[in-house]
Amino acid sequence: MPKRVPPLTESQCQKARHQPGGRNCLHDGDGLRLLLKPSGAKLWQLKYRFAGKEQMLSFGAFPEVGREAARRARVR
Repeated sequence: MPKRVPPLTESQCQKARHQPGGRNCLHDGDGLRLLLKPSGAKLWQLKYRFAGKEQMLSFGAFPEVGREAARRARVR
């Protein structure tokens, strides 16, 4: 059974920064994550499997695409 990941808060998303050699994505659960780039960009991505292969789907940049919008896109 997969490990339960607590959902991200708005504050966590806003304060997150890229760390060289560190953890550079924050997981929201069910494959949704916020990728932190060295440029300062924060991108919503969904990691999933289709036909046995791992795939990645991007939803847009934070804060233009908010937490709730990314979560809604995840379930579509």
